Amino acid sequence: MCGLTFEIYHELCGEGKHREETCTNLRSNSMVRVKFPIRTGPAWELWPKPSCTERRPVPSSGTYIGWGDDTIMSKLGYLRMLGYGVTLVMHIGNLVYVRMNMTEEALGDKRFLQMIYAVLGLSCEILLLRNAANKNYKLPKHLKGCRDTIFSALLWPVTLLVFTVFWTLFFYDRSLIFPDFIDKVLTPVSNHIMHTAIVPVVLWEILLQPRYEPKSHMKNIAHLIVYMLVYLSV
Repeated sequence: MCGLTFEIYHELCGEGKHREETCTNLRSNSMVRVKFPIRTGPAWELWPKPSCTERRPVPSSGTYIGWGDDTIMSKLGYLRMLGYGVTLVMHIGNLVYVRMNMTEEALGDKRFLQMIYAVLGLSCEILLLRNAANKNYKLPKHLKGCRDTIFSALLWPVTLLVFTVFWTLFFYDRSLIFPDFIDKVLTPVSNHIMHTAIVPVVLWEILLQPRYEPKSHMKNIAHLIVYMLVYLSV
């Protein structure tokens, strides 16, 4: 039993730079005793893991939401990159078509917000991919903060607002928001890219991008109010 105790103690302490710190914590907090015999599972699973082995960062606030940790590259990262790529191709292609076939008066919203977010998200994923070998790598604080703020405060609520308001008015009285003459220069495909496909884009991001739910949404609401005031004043 003494041999097993020493083996578990050695495994908890591990190798490398965290060993001395971990062993000091174990000695100061007293060794956790395991009842013998151990009936199921390896002994490691019955012992509390030291804090230094945790790879998921502790959030400053809020609850963790998501399938994985965005501080290390995972298979979900490639799916997110696919989503960003599709978003950019879809909106840039539609923008080129609109520029070639429409007048400035009928040009409308070109979804620059989604394109900006796709560029930010793609940049984050490339950084994670390049540093995939470093399990302790974290995205630059300002880059990650900008990405998360744009999505939570602007992209998500604005997308739902555009989708809901546009199609509600369109089916009620389309002349209020999308007059008939626009059909001559804007195809149904372009219309759906601008006002329908934007929803799957944000849903894809919600499903695949892990994030923390903030304790307060006041900061996001303030960003949204400023954005809407600027948008309406232009």
